[in-house]
Amino acid sequence: MRTTWIAGLGLVTLALSGCAKRSAESAIGQAEKTIAGMQAEAEKVAPNELKALVDSVAAMKARVAAGDHSGALMGARTVGTMARDLEANLAGRKEQLTNSYNAAAAEMPKQLEAVTARINELAGMRRLPAGIDAASFSALKDEAATWSATWTAAADAFKAGNLAAALTQANQLKSRLAVAAKALGIG
Repeated sequence: MRTTWIAGLGLVTLALSGCAKRSAESAIGQAEKTIAGMQAEAEKVAPNELKALVDSVAAMKARVAAGDHSGALMGARTVGTMARDLEANLAGRKEQLTNSYNAAAAEMPKQLEAVTARINELAGMRRLPAGIDAASFSALKDEAATWSATWTAAADAFKAGNLAAALTQANQLKSRLAVAAKALGIG
């Protein structure tokens, strides 16, 4: 009798374990389906968040493989919710990135022109003004040669719809121009 009871308990445990595994795999499949449905747009608008979701799905698959079915199920449900939230917010994120890029695009050519003009002006002088180191100025002049290409790359990324990449490049260039303007004494 005792052996039958232990065997019955073992079968119930095995059945519940199989059910938990199927539930976890189903939740992971749902998360993957949601991610796949938005992947093309998310790569252009929210690549970091998309990578985090894909990595999380891989981690949940590893948990299932390791036998942690309940942990995988809870994690997969969370990842699924995060994926649905990201999908729902992509349009708003796209608009926000577009507006930020357009604001940068409105001021970037002016800044680029002002800093480049000052570099050209100083390069034509026999002696640099006080406070501007010759070695630093030379390095800045060399770096300035890449700024137009960086801005063109940002504009091309924006035209291709890679909004996150375009804004990242534009912000990096803006930051470099601000440092250069300060070093050159442009107010």
